[in-house]
Amino acid sequence: MIELEQLKEIAKESAADGDRNLAIVLYAYLGAVHARRDDVFATYCQVFARHGLDAIDRQISERN
Repeated sequence: MIELEQLKEIAKESAADGDRNLAIVLYAYLGAVHARRDDVFATYCQVFARHGLDAIDRQISERN
């Protein structure tokens, strides 16, 4: 399993390389872990992903 220190380093490198979106997600996750609320963060990500899939499915249906 990846260590939190490795994730911090990846977040720093991502921000420095201009990949701010990845850095934001990683820092949000790290903050949730620090607050012992990573379960809430994971649930939110799951809901967000499902909503995104629904939106993609609607766009595909509209094209056909």
